[in-house]
Amino acid sequence: MKLPKRLNSILKKKELFLDEMRSRLENTALRLQGNLFEQIIEEIIPQVDVKDGAILETANNYRLISQLDQVYSTFNNQVVKTK
Repeated sequence: MKLPKRLNSILKKKELFLDEMRSRLENTALRLQGNLFEQIIEEIIPQVDVKDGAILETANNYRLISQLDQVYSTFNNQVVKTK
């Protein structure tokens, strides 16, 4: 069954709108992912105990792992507040 032109036009506009919104969401997610990664690189990685390029099993490194949750929570709260 062929759709009326007006209905077909509405459906095409809706499809374009949904595609644009999906693209915006994907771009925002990628940007936020990059921001979180940068924050982890800046706040956590410089503090990691390493020797000869290998991460050591130290109390400090275990503490840093637990700090990742705090970094994520802080980041998440900042993102939610700005949206």
